Amino acid sequence: MTTGRILACTVLATALLAIAYVYRTELAAWIEDLERQTANLGYWGPLAFFVLFIALTSLFFPDSVLVATAGVLFGTLLGTVTCFAGTLVVQSVAFFLSRRFLQGRVTRFIEGRPKLAVIPRVVDQQGFRLQVLLRLTPLNPVLLSYLLGTTKSRFGSFFLACMALGPVMFVQAYCGYAAKHMIKAAGRPHGHSWLETALVGGGLVACLVFLSMIIRVAKKAIADAERQSR
Repeated sequence: MTTGRILACTVLATALLAIAYVYRTELAAWIEDLERQTANLGYWGPLAFFVLFIALTSLFFPDSVLVATAGVLFGTLLGTVTCFAGTLVVQSVAFFLSRRFLQGRVTRFIEGRPKLAVIPRVVDQQGFRLQVLLRLTPLNPVLLSYLLGTTKSRFGSFFLACMALGPVMFVQAYCGYAAKHMIKAAGRPHGHSWLETALVGGGLVACLVFLSMIIRVAKKAIADAERQSR
């Protein structure tokens, strides 16, 4: 990530935090109302979100946004399970479509995009290990599944590599849950103990550090694999 992008992300995050702090009371009330509405839906809530997740991510909508939203609505565990089940369906369908019907189109699409074109070649050389590492990078999972559909990989190894999305989604869902808790604690300080808030905040920092570390390791391994394939 370039210095300009880092600066832009920092400014955006600071602005969002400032807005959240100014409107903390209103946001806390809105979140509590949203929680009541979600609870009233029962199991229909996660089921509807599961369908929505499949529909939106199939159109390349960022899955991280939806996973964090699921963490807000359903909590870390149920949010993760709902989105993970949805992404397994989406990735499998994308792989099947690419392998059976769209392989030529996908190949032509990546011809003028060197960073994408190298992925199928390196995966054919490195196999399952590289597929797992690719799942840990910020590359759109659905796009990656279309790319992997053009490789020699079998569906079994492809599907097993998709399991690497689970821990990443858990961290993303926890981020959503932690953000909700922080907003509620700021808007209703008497309803939350400082210890609970500190633990949630510490967990959030730990999750972000962990996610950053595995992404960095995965990117380095992929870069090494690319150099070896030349």
